[in-house]
Amino acid sequence: MGISIKNSLKGISPKKILLIILGIALGIILLSFGGGITEASEKKVQGNDGEGIYYSEILEDKVEDFLMTVEGIDEVRVFITVDGSKEYEYAKKGGAESYAVDFLIINNKNGEEAAVVREIYPQIRGIAVSCTNGDRATVKEKITTLLSAGLGISVNKINVVGN
Repeated sequence: MGISIKNSLKGISPKKILLIILGIALGIILLSFGGGITEASEKKVQGNDGEGIYYSEILEDKVEDFLMTVEGIDEVRVFITVDGSKEYEYAKKGGAESYAVDFLIINNKNGEEAAVVREIYPQIRGIAVSCTNGDRATVKEKITTLLSAGLGISVNKINVVGN
């Protein structure tokens, strides 16, 4: 009553057999790597997105406060889009030739953590401004020039409209 593999594969083309074998091999490889995103890495992804959103909201508030000081603007709303999220550069032990990376660990009140050399903030993708008199050329030019110089972005990434 034993069924042999050879008999059960009769009538199936060699291409289909090869595809079945490749599918099984791929499944085994995926299972050996954990099979997807773990709960911890998923939280990290959510935290990074939240940081980017939080950073853009802080920028929006600061830009709104600043633009309220411009003559001719009584009311203003700002929308800023950023690319990515904040990144950290960590201090490393040893020389640059080392292939193994050891990070410099410091003790603080929260325990041990890697020493941060610098924080890299997300790049601004664009700014939309809606304000009183925003449709006037002089106000548009003031806002565009101020934001370009203050935030280091090109004027083509800034759009100003009246409300």
